[in-house]
Amino acid sequence: MKRSILSLIMLMLVICIPFFAYFYNNKFDLRVFNIFSDNDISYTLVESSLNGNQSSLDKLTKIILNANNLNEWENETDVKAYICSGDILGGPEKEIIIGISLPPDSSLLSILEPNNGKKQYYIYYTTTDLAPINSIKLFTLPFYDKSLILLKETLDESFGAFFKSTINEIFIWNNSKLEEAWNGTEKYTAYWNTAWDENNPENKWIKLKEDAIISMSQDNTLISVHSYQAYMESNTLDENIPEDDTFKTVKQRKLSSTYHWDNESMRYIRGYANLNSNTDLYDYDGINFIKKKELSNGETVKLIQDLNELADNLINNNLNYYKVLTSTGLIGYISKEAISLQ
Repeated sequence: MKRSILSLIMLMLVICIPFFAYFYNNKFDLRVFNIFSDNDISYTLVESSLNGNQSSLDKLTKIILNANNLNEWENETDVKAYICSGDILGGPEKEIIIGISLPPDSSLLSILEPNNGKKQYYIYYTTTDLAPINSIKLFTLPFYDKSLILLKETLDESFGAFFKSTINEIFIWNNSKLEEAWNGTEKYTAYWNTAWDENNPENKWIKLKEDAIISMSQDNTLISVHSYQAYMESNTLDENIPEDDTFKTVKQRKLSSTYHWDNESMRYIRGYANLNSNTDLYDYDGINFIKKKELSNGETVKLIQDLNELADNLINNNLNYYKVLTSTGLIGYISKEAISLQ
């Protein structure tokens, strides 16, 4: 899911580190809506698109863009569409999933449902505010009768500070909408010049890098992530990003983590923890942790993400929080000091 890129990059011009954390944690908050289009889409056009006919896929892409009031993208040459079919909604027939990448920083994902009486499809659902999609893949779980969607998305920004990030993100149809079931970083590179911060007397370039191998078990119930992260500095005074060989590694680490499917919450989690005492649950805006609610002593929470393992935490090591799901369905952040892992 895509945030307001411009406002957050302006934030980077004030302070670097919270931006990187915010990108990792809030990048993909979905905004969703349903569309019941009056423009039916022919079976022939859809089948031709599925079979690799580029002209048909281009035509289908324009229909989807028009339905979403994105006509200005119709003739853009860098628009790219990805299409596949599968049982997402749990109906009697397979649906069509089409993702349309709208560089440099957005995409949309639509589900087309068959209208058997007319031998046509109609746009049943669209989600927006995604980063540019690179690929779409469907997979199943052994105890679940619908397919999940795996997206690979890449955001490449070069306004002021520069970063490029490739995210793997999984969605599941739940509660009448697509809900995020997991996301993880596959590649991440960010550059920052400390001279852009007027409160920082130093003049050096900072580079953060992450490369991860993400794999799933044969039955797709486990996700394994093995990553390498590095924090590097260059004293080159050039206004432009220095050559890679001028950067020296200051800190580096290797991390391994495993996420397992939790059928109750319909998402992949790292595990469980118990609260040691009454504990505050926070929202996080990239700079501050803002109290959301007080949780009770002994409550069990599900662990979604360890913020300490974000690449930018190599610099200050001050994000000692877990992203969690509470027993009442709230998602927020709690201090690691407040919990005991199960």
